[in-house]
Amino acid sequence: RLLGTDYRAVREARSKTVTRMHQFNSDRKRSSVVAAEERGPVLYAKGAAEIVLRMCTSQVEASGAVVDMSHEARDQHEKHITEMASRGLRTLAIASREFSPSENSATFDDAEACEAKLTLLALVGIKDPVRQEVPSAVKTCQNAGINVRMVTGDNIYTAQHIARECGILTDGTAMEGPAFRKMSDEDRKAALPKLQVLARSTPSDKYLLVSALKEMGEVVAVTGDGTNDAPALKVSDVGLSMGITGTEVAKEASDIVILDDNFNSIVASVSWGRCVFSNIRKFLQFQLTINGVALVVATLSAVTQRGMPLNVMQLLWVNLIMDSLAALALATERPNVELLQEKPHGRDASLISRNMWKHIMVQATFQVAVLMAVLWVAPELDRYSLPKSPDRDDFNCLGLRGGDFLAADETRPMCCVGANINATAYTLPEVPGVQEEVTFGECCYDCGDDCDAERERLLPGSDGEAEVEDFPLPWMGKVEHPTRVCSLLVPELNDALEIVDDVEGVCCCD
Repeated sequence: RLLGTDYRAVREARSKTVTRMHQFNSDRKRSSVVAAEERGPVLYAKGAAEIVLRMCTSQVEASGAVVDMSHEARDQHEKHITEMASRGLRTLAIASREFSPSENSATFDDAEACEAKLTLLALVGIKDPVRQEVPSAVKTCQNAGINVRMVTGDNIYTAQHIARECGILTDGTAMEGPAFRKMSDEDRKAALPKLQVLARSTPSDKYLLVSALKEMGEVVAVTGDGTNDAPALKVSDVGLSMGITGTEVAKEASDIVILDDNFNSIVASVSWGRCVFSNIRKFLQFQLTINGVALVVATLSAVTQRGMPLNVMQLLWVNLIMDSLAALALATERPNVELLQEKPHGRDASLISRNMWKHIMVQATFQVAVLMAVLWVAPELDRYSLPKSPDRDDFNCLGLRGGDFLAADETRPMCCVGANINATAYTLPEVPGVQEEVTFGECCYDCGDDCDAERERLLPGSDGEAEVEDFPLPWMGKVEHPTRVCSLLVPELNDALEIVDDVEGVCCCD
């Protein structure tokens, strides 16, 4: 367009003259077409500069004349290719060959035969800038313990320049595919630890590289987009194909499809993979700790006859509600930056690491110690005695008599009559339209002589044996004393809010 010509119109017009087409592939590293020109069939070829240059025997000068290519001219062209490649330019050579009008059309079916004795038309250097996010993404991978290698079909000088821009080529080595193929298995494995760039490679070179790394015990992830990359994608531990430029064969052979063809997406996949692994470990550590503690505490309590710490419903609540929600929270954590600062886990790494076992044992020991202290030590403290088997008996109180109600803030001492009564305060519940909720008395702590004295004080002349009247309103009791439980059963009422059944109480004492 800068030259004043729309290339699309030229391409459409020239495509009608094409009679043969030889596609580009990673082995040939070139493509060509045969066009029907007025002067006869003409083959046009383009591809890797140094490869097409080796197939040329002549060249076009600035004047348009075609002359034989001398050794000096060939060396000069190779020098230009190296200079452009060293600046990170991808070099292409464009060449042609004219055939006589009487040339047999079967000749054009053999690409190798018709692509010989070419005439060099031009050498082109194309700048393919590195994406801004790639160097930082490569650095992130390296910090995460991932060794990034470049496998490319580009010129070795171009590959080295781009690898340095990306931060891939640091203190390692670069090698070309043909040299890599010729190496023995032992020499290849010896060179792999320092190999960072493999240039002018073919899909078979990538397959050799992946296979050798796996034989050395490495976990290998491979990217690819072509049909010929399928073997390497298949043999790798993790195959990543390109969603935009990748072929369907490559996508089928891969494990992950990178939809945007962006290296950052590969880093994101690594982060998510590590996040899932970390969440599984957190879930296992949590479950093993709490279930181990529950098992030990239940066993020791049963063996020592201390009673069941948790009943069936409480155990069900802990396992279905508390455990499930906590485990769900651990299992759904999102990736964070710290995950990419950890070293990768080996192929044979245990799901429960030694450090996890240490945390499980320390936490479980602490929890068991605390819970057993509650079951063993607390009952020995008189003030904090735990309840034992409750006794049920009639529960009546002195201090209020029929029709005698307390003011909102008034309290009176009263004595509880019943078996094993130890209580503190009781509350008369609110009955709409009849009586507001008020605190109406306190029970004496000792149910022995003090209770009789209290009854005598409230009802002089009774000698502690006065008859006690029932309360005219429904009421329930609540005891607030350290570790002592005393509860009252709400009596059954009729429509007139009259007590049908006697008030009964359950008191838990030593």
